[in-house]
Amino acid sequence: MTPSDASYHRPLHTVALILTVATFPLIFLGGLVTTYGAGMSVPDWPNSYGYNMFLFPVSQWVGGIFYEHTHRLKGTLVGFLAVMLVFQAYGPSRNSRTRQVLGYSAASALLIAIVWGGGVWILESAGRVSHEAAKSLQHGFAGSASLGLLFLAAWVARRRESRRWLRRLTVVALVAVSVQGLLGGLRVTEVNLTLAIIHGCFAQAFFCLTAFITVASSRWWVESPNNYAADEQKHQPTEAGGVGVNARRIGRLSAVCWVIVFVQLIIGATMRHHGAGLAIPDLPLAYGKLLPPTDAAGLATVNQHRAWVLHEPPVTLNQVWLHFGHRIGAIVVSIALIGLLVVGWRLTRDRKLRWPLMFVGGLLVIQFSLGALTVYYRKPAEVASAHVAFGALLLLTLAVLSARAMRLAAVTSRARSGHALQAVHAPPLRKVAANA
Repeated sequence: MTPSDASYHRPLHTVALILTVATFPLIFLGGLVTTYGAGMSVPDWPNSYGYNMFLFPVSQWVGGIFYEHTHRLKGTLVGFLAVMLVFQAYGPSRNSRTRQVLGYSAASALLIAIVWGGGVWILESAGRVSHEAAKSLQHGFAGSASLGLLFLAAWVARRRESRRWLRRLTVVALVAVSVQGLLGGLRVTEVNLTLAIIHGCFAQAFFCLTAFITVASSRWWVESPNNYAADEQKHQPTEAGGVGVNARRIGRLSAVCWVIVFVQLIIGATMRHHGAGLAIPDLPLAYGKLLPPTDAAGLATVNQHRAWVLHEPPVTLNQVWLHFGHRIGAIVVSIALIGLLVVGWRLTRDRKLRWPLMFVGGLLVIQFSLGALTVYYRKPAEVASAHVAFGALLLLTLAVLSARAMRLAAVTSRARSGHALQAVHAPPLRKVAANA
């Protein structure tokens, strides 16, 4: 099947878009959990203090428990949307017989959940079962309800995506979000800080994956071969080097910038989880100097200043230089992105590429400002978490820009190849006698 044979799958694109949008606040909540030190506020997993996670009483959502438990529930929602994405890609309900079975299964499972949950509530209210026993029985209600929702999600998926690679990519997204949930659970049960860092960085990569699926399932992606083939003559004269060549350059440059930003996010995640967010409390200098301390004597002076003047806890050299490395990374990221903006704006006039370029510029300013405010105001939780979330949004925008640019390069190259082939095989013009 050629790319032009694909057709726009609106339900798949809608679910992909909802999944991408739902992932963004999840990353923000993850930043709040880290900033507030609430990662171990709920010490068991997948339960919450012995309750089924979905039935944990709201009255107990207090302090750090609120942030951690809300993060878990939001993660479950994202996981369910990833399952819906796979269903929409494969269309299990496109057959009438299968649709009927799935519909009956969904109704049966939801009815069992209602009866089960109501029975447990009546028995507990009547004193026939203890509260601890009721907590165990509630798992049956949650399991039946979850199974019913899965059957229902499969029942509404009635069309199969024609592109095999995109179908498989939705499965990759489902596996990725499952691994992400497992990493979050193991971080709790194993009390492992390294897993927490991997969990945070993997979330950024998953966010970009969902964004790519959203772009690949969009109407523009599907219809771009026909649109750019018809519009190729109009685009070609306006851009030196050709649309395809310039788009490919932008795609490669944005991919390089994506890698640079992702490395910076890894450094930032390591810095946050190791408590180095305020290891250097002043800007733009480091304790009034160009470079932070490099030896034990300098560190001792710094810690005295922190204790007597700033009333902050002491830091280690590793924390100081980890923080300083993040600052150097911010400079490298800024230079790379400014270069992308200058080169990209000069190479293309296509709106599908210029809009992401403008977003990159705006997000760079916002992200730099949030980083400075985090230090200046002594790491307020909301500002620090917004810094994390907007960093993920910048990473996503670069992924979208790279995907669109490479798609534009491919379709324009294919269109020009088709024109060249037609020119080679065109019949020769008949010569007309001058004195006919």
